[in-house]
Amino acid sequence: MASPSSLHVSAFVLFQVLFRGDLGLPVLAEGAVWKSWDLLKDGFISVLDKARSTPYGRLLTRFSLLRLKHSSAVGGASLAAKNIGVDLPLNYQENVDVFYTHSFP
Repeated sequence: MASPSSLHVSAFVLFQVLFRGDLGLPVLAEGAVWKSWDLLKDGFISVLDKARSTPYGRLLTRFSLLRLKHSSAVGGASLAAKNIGVDLPLNYQENVDVFYTHSFP
């Protein structure tokens, strides 16, 4: 059975710019459900593999699961600052830990 999380992630194959970086498609894994990654893993990968068979998904060759190092409020503060014309630069790679990466054959 596919997890709801994997179905949501598979929708992002339409936005190819999101998975062209070194991490492939970065997936922010927030919430208690990700503590059961070992149980979700096979179904999650299967759904993304099926998404790769679509015209938009064929370029998805890799994905990475990320955990925030800091509160999500940091991102909210950045968006609020941007909204009032203030630049609050963030180094996104320094704000996450990559806990799983998968490359499709």
